[in-house]
Amino acid sequence: MPNTKDLNQAAFRKLKPRVDRSYPVGRFIAVADGKVIADAGDLRSLREQVRALGRNPRDTLVFQAGVDYPDNATILVERPAGAGKAPGPEPEGNLYGAAA
Repeated sequence: MPNTKDLNQAAFRKLKPRVDRSYPVGRFIAVADGKVIADAGDLRSLREQVRALGRNPRDTLVFQAGVDYPDNATILVERPAGAGKAPGPEPEGNLYGAAA
């Protein structure tokens, strides 16, 4: 059975062309359950909208309309000296939030 990330990734591939035609370039889009559930001009507003819907933002796939993404990417995060390991699970996945 596919997991949430796999389902969101499949929805992204299906919805991306329509989103690119329907939303301004750069608009942040949240996808869950095979559909667009929220959109906003910035990530903070999008996260607030997703939470207001009673959803966990980590269970959504977020992308920007009109932006072309590679199939896979490595994201490196620099932490300030002495910051140590961030709490919580290690991040995984590609730019879309889905495991590669």
